Amino acid sequence: MDQKITMIIAIAAVGCLCFAGGYFIGGGSNEDNSPVMVSGSTTVQPLMNAWASEYEKVSNAAIYVSGGGSGTGRENTNTKISNIGMASSVTSSSSFPNLTQHTIAFDAVVIVASSNVTLAGVSINDLKNLFLQAPGVAADNTALPTNLTPVVREFGSGTRETFVTSLGGVTDTATSNPFKTGALERTSAGAVLREVNENQNRIGFVNMNSLIHIAGGTDVLYPNVKSLPVGKAGVTPATPTGYIAPSAATVQEWMSYAPSATDKTGYPMSRALFVLTLADGSGLDATSIAFLQWMYSAEAQKIVDDEGFVHLDDTTLKAEWGKVLRWPAV
Repeated sequence: MDQKITMIIAIAAVGCLCFAGGYFIGGGSNEDNSPVMVSGSTTVQPLMNAWASEYEKVSNAAIYVSGGGSGTGRENTNTKISNIGMASSVTSSSSFPNLTQHTIAFDAVVIVASSNVTLAGVSINDLKNLFLQAPGVAADNTALPTNLTPVVREFGSGTRETFVTSLGGVTDTATSNPFKTGALERTSAGAVLREVNENQNRIGFVNMNSLIHIAGGTDVLYPNVKSLPVGKAGVTPATPTGYIAPSAATVQEWMSYAPSATDKTGYPMSRALFVLTLADGSGLDATSIAFLQWMYSAEAQKIVDDEGFVHLDDTTLKAEWGKVLRWPAV
């Protein structure tokens, strides 16, 4: 891991060990045999599947993971259909006042394009002109192609919500679709990648671990897809150093700033990934609490990196660890 928590601390009151790169709950004798039900974001789902597989090896837990999107994760957690929800965008406290969100990893919305697209990068203003029916601002690239077909996620997708939020000043509701007429809607990152891979002149957005599967990745499934670096509003082809590629370093750099900061540096479409619980813990049993706490262990955070996402920095890790300790240790 890039950053280390170097001090080993024994906290007898909660029976845990804190060690380099993460935390671990000791024991586990109080776990019951109830299955842990997890549902929600299809972005988080591959990570959760990997976590579930690993955690089942070291515990008596049975963990069932399903997708459905961030909206499904919120609703299922709120109604106790699921013990734990998954979301790839911030959950509104006004819409779901009974839920608490826990940051588990960092991610980024990545802009992808067909291999024949000649753009070297895009600014936020360029993206507005490429994707939106009413961009409301001129493109920074005066030679921006006009023949590209946008490929977008469905309404309710956390990735779509993050993309729209990153553009700024865009309204996206169930009855007000901001995207261009003719934009193609797909219900998963894989479906977006297939559309872009199999056709020319496509541009879309996916989650960061998709980089593994496109040109230049380690497990290429979509060789005709490339990623485009992104710049803030005002960046042009004449200032190419303003285009920033998504990476662990540039994502952590952006996420190190307060959300309201206006002078951020790093990759401008970075985001956090979350799991959700009921704020009072009433949807959690001993097994699900133990699994939730394990997510902040060094082992779990290494899996974050292995799955193509970005592990939490020390500051965020410590803050989130404090939140999950309010339930009884197991």
